[in-house]
Amino acid sequence: APELLRDGDTVRCENGTGQACDEAAEGSELIRKLQEQSRANRAKNEANVRARWERNAGYDEYFAVLGQKVVQKEDGSGYMLMSEEDYNKMAAKQKPN
Repeated sequence: APELLRDGDTVRCENGTGQACDEAAEGSELIRKLQEQSRANRAKNEANVRARWERNAGYDEYFAVLGQKVVQKEDGSGYMLMSEEDYNKMAAKQKPN
């Protein structure tokens, strides 16, 4: 899968990366700490961006025409297709009594 978050460069500090981050911090230890957190959380942040994109891409509407539901995997690692019948069975099991 392609990367959704870019690396910084000499002009832009992106996700805590790039030579421009030192200048952007302006000597602030707090800003440097936040940039470090951004670098450390990059994979998680990219996964969140990808999940939002997939959720908003309209796949659910497309597959609904085919009688399929787009469902997030239990481990949060992506999405899978499920027949509407199987989805309704699963939803019924999860409803509180």
